[in-house]
Amino acid sequence: NLADLEWVTQYVMDRGAELLQIHPLEEAGRAAEELVGSRPDRRERDMACIVSELVRRKTAGTVKIQCDFASKSLLRDYPNRVVPPYDGDAANQQLSNLASPLVVEWDGTVVPVQFGFARSFELGNIKTESLGRMAQRWRRLGFPVFRNLCQDVQDLTVSAEFPEIFNWNEVICQAAAKSRLAVKLAG
Repeated sequence: NLADLEWVTQYVMDRGAELLQIHPLEEAGRAAEELVGSRPDRRERDMACIVSELVRRKTAGTVKIQCDFASKSLLRDYPNRVVPPYDGDAANQQLSNLASPLVVEWDGTVVPVQFGFARSFELGNIKTESLGRMAQRWRRLGFPVFRNLCQDVQDLTVSAEFPEIFNWNEVICQAAAKSRLAVKLAG
């Protein structure tokens, strides 16, 4: 979709949007079945980063540009971008400071990060429980486990073997699927 980015940029500028988010295709949801092998390769990833910088310059600050690739150097210097800060009192933290974004899946399940995130990290189901009640329980039981996962993945991604630019969502989703950290939250 990078070929359409110039048009999209003009479109959002004409409509007064404050943010343009450039997000790589991930093989989750329907894409896991219908677009297998279509996720960006290293060349496409690098090109997306370059094009997003060109778009940022074109908008001259009128639209915030967010390119959803992570930088190993930035995560090393600013780990709190992916590891939520924790002062020992998650119960009084805003949920958005602990897990953002939250995704409501087709069946009502609420998960952190993105569609298809390991259900063992879910907050609950919006069809059977209020978000407030789910959040209260998750802050106490789920957040410490989710934070440990974020810390483990951050440690991995700043290692020498990891590429400088990568898709954080993809890496954390893969780690969550393999994780033994998960906790089942009792409703």
